Amino acid sequence: MKSTVKTIKSTFGFINGEGEKDVFFHESNLEGVKLHELREGSEVEFDLQETEKGQEATNIKLACGSPAPNTNLFRVAPNVHF
Repeated sequence: MKSTVKTIKSTFGFINGEGEKDVFFHESNLEGVKLHELREGSEVEFDLQETEKGQEATNIKLACGSPAPNTNLFRVAPNVHF
């Protein structure tokens, strides 16, 4: 399946699902990307797995053509010294 990341928390997040249900994912199900590199709105491809609590996204990868991972996390303003 293909959709976009809706929300990201400390070790998990939600992907926009079909209809009104969002799909849960855990960072351990990411492939080729780290949780801190994802952005809300990033387009991802994933598989769905049925669990006791409902559907969970697995094998999550950035979709082709999706913006590059968030690499500006540590950009510092010019002339700032630590």
